[in-house]
Amino acid sequence: MELPAETTVLRATTREALSELFDVDAQFACDTPDLDLAALVGTSGALVLETSAPEEGAEPRCFHGVVEEAEYLCKLAEHGFVYRLRLRPALNGLRYRSRSQIFQQQSAVEIIQDVFKKAGLPAESIEWQLSQDCGKREYCTQWKESDLDFVLRLLEDEGIFFWFEHSTDGHVLKLADASSAYQPISGVPALGYTRSALTSAQTEQVTELVFTAQNITSQYASRDWNWQTPSEPLEAQERASEGGYQRYEYPGYFLSPSDGVRRARHRLSEQVQERMVLEARSNSLRLQPGRLFTVLDALPSFLSQEYFILQVEHDYALTRTEQEGQGANHGTTLRAIPSDGVDFRPPRRTPRPRAWGKESAVVTGPPGEEIHVDEFGRIKVHFYWDREGAVDEKASCWMRVQQQNTSGSMLLPRVGWEVDVGFLNGDPDRPIVLQKLYNQETMPPYGLPAEKTQSSLQSATSPGGGSTNEVRLQDGNGGMELFIHSSKDLKLVTGNDLSEEVVNNAKEEVGQQSTTLVGGNEKVDVGADQGLSVTGNAVLETTGTKTVQVSAVDDWGVTGNASQTVDGTRTDTITGPMNVLANHVLESFNATCDRTVGAALSINSATAIVEAVGGAKDESVAGAKLELLTGAKAEDIGAAKVLTTGVAQFKTGEDIILEAKGAVAITAAGPISEKVGKDFTLTAKTVLITAPGGAKLKGGGKPFELSGSTVTVDAKGIQGKALVKFKGKINYKP
Repeated sequence: MELPAETTVLRATTREALSELFDVDAQFACDTPDLDLAALVGTSGALVLETSAPEEGAEPRCFHGVVEEAEYLCKLAEHGFVYRLRLRPALNGLRYRSRSQIFQQQSAVEIIQDVFKKAGLPAESIEWQLSQDCGKREYCTQWKESDLDFVLRLLEDEGIFFWFEHSTDGHVLKLADASSAYQPISGVPALGYTRSALTSAQTEQVTELVFTAQNITSQYASRDWNWQTPSEPLEAQERASEGGYQRYEYPGYFLSPSDGVRRARHRLSEQVQERMVLEARSNSLRLQPGRLFTVLDALPSFLSQEYFILQVEHDYALTRTEQEGQGANHGTTLRAIPSDGVDFRPPRRTPRPRAWGKESAVVTGPPGEEIHVDEFGRIKVHFYWDREGAVDEKASCWMRVQQQNTSGSMLLPRVGWEVDVGFLNGDPDRPIVLQKLYNQETMPPYGLPAEKTQSSLQSATSPGGGSTNEVRLQDGNGGMELFIHSSKDLKLVTGNDLSEEVVNNAKEEVGQQSTTLVGGNEKVDVGADQGLSVTGNAVLETTGTKTVQVSAVDDWGVTGNASQTVDGTRTDTITGPMNVLANHVLESFNATCDRTVGAALSINSATAIVEAVGGAKDESVAGAKLELLTGAKAEDIGAAKVLTTGVAQFKTGEDIILEAKGAVAITAAGPISEKVGKDFTLTAKTVLITAPGGAKLKGGGKPFELSGSTVTVDAKGIQGKALVKFKGKINYKP
């Protein structure tokens, strides 16, 4: 900034305070009527005030800044044209830069340094004096606020205060977080107290002391919540004394117990640091915020102590007296607190921005990845307002996704989807994904408004797409439908009962194999007909009992062979007739075969019937047994055949032939009667008839002959060898 050489400062006021931007207002006069005010704005300059107490050895006080405003005021006869300039720190330029941007895995100091660098603030104009590190912030958002508000908000949140040091060439921003950064004022760090009014005295002094003790909030408590430890709310408490008032805050903006303790200490210091306040006037230019000085000779004596300066205002005015000509008046007002070891913390004046409502964003991920999530189902998004971050897997922090109100809902947004994002407690640093939105690039799955009566839950195959899994509801009147589609496998698991009720028809179509496993009982009730068609083989395996009950006709048709294998007992109970029609029937029993027929058993064969019994065969017939054969019947028995019956009757229209390779024995408990319509021929090598009770041979009036080379009759009446002819009625008793 260049001003005319003949420039006179008429009036100047300055205001400096810890963690505030200084403000210098200067009025000056010159003979130039046409200063280029617009050219002055944005340039840097310095206001130099000289002390009126040279014996103290103090140097002139300099205030350097950037011209914020340039104004023409008036023309004075004795001074010329009067102008006003307003100087502010270079940091003030950040109020004109407003943006929204995201920072990840950086500390507050690193974020602020990045903002300073982008704003063009020289590194040599900034000096950090920190006693501890600020923790990394996983996610920090500058949200629709100026760079200045963003920086001030972070500094206040971390408990870092700042002030400015000036020279004619520039000013330096100094930042600190502990009392170790406090420095005394230049020169002798003490000022005497006097009650006299401020004049142009040659001695620096303090006057008009006002010391105030005020009520404060002596306790601080805060609570926050971390979703990774949901059942353990985070709490932090600090107190300056027992009793008193407590300030409680939620959320406390911390995610770990240690960070909560650190922040609670900062908040308590902020509350109690001005419980004792000194307000005074002085004529010293050496007083400035962030410095220590001592008051001497003040009464009561407790006022004579060391103070830490919070705020200083200088007021300079050019005066004229008749005796002395031109002169100047200078006065200083200050606000300070006792330097009793309290670490100053800047009051949190800068409002924290609130993100009320929702913001649209697009889901992001690495190149080629369609679903990008972590173990908690969190996703990353790129906000449409973010013009600095890339649209990739680093666009944001991991964000939790709101799910349906079930115990296990898991619907994960895909890369490229538009989603709504909300913010817990309106905090831009705590985003949460709410829901998916359709847009021109990601349209609904069905054409609208034509398909407006349809509702659908649909997920696409990943990677590549091409097919979907879907549950669809059609609510159109007359065409209502619930549609379930699985692009590959479908698995239904029921922990207890499954009940299906179909009012009308049901159809199930399986392209390949179908397997049904029933661990307990299975019952199928069919109200009408049931048809089962198997083009290949059908296998029915029952490890327990099988019962088939047919109320009407049971008809089995087999075009090929039919085979039944029974390892144990088989029982067929038929209350009516049983007809078996076959070209060939082969029954094979590894063990005993028992058949019980409540009524008649009829076996009809158009051709031969062959029974092969490897062992014995027992037939027990309680009533009559009738066999009707139109052809021959053959029985081939490898061993003995035993027939046990009450009455046995053999009746045939032709011959009966009994042929035995061994002996034939006929044993009867009662009489044996044989009736022959024609000749009775008995041919044997030897015939022996033994009748202990007697024997009778009775002829029908014809000759009865016993012939042979020798006929022997062993009886009491007949002895020896003779040819006996019996004719007529003969009674013979042996």
